[in-house]
Amino acid sequence: MYHIIRSINGNEEALRDSNSPTIKVFETLLDAELMASKLNRNSLANHTWTVQLVEEPENDATTS
Repeated sequence: MYHIIRSINGNEEALRDSNSPTIKVFETLLDAELMASKLNRNSLANHTWTVQLVEEPENDATTS
């Protein structure tokens, strides 16, 4: 899974779902890259969006 992020004045910001505090998650790299490309068409050159791989937490299931 992937997030789209940008850095403004050293502060990292993730793309969020509309009207929600939830960070937008993309299932495929292609979907994330397409959205980042669309966002960057309307962004300042020093505020570009980039794709970031989301580290999925490992399942900590224990066996008995």
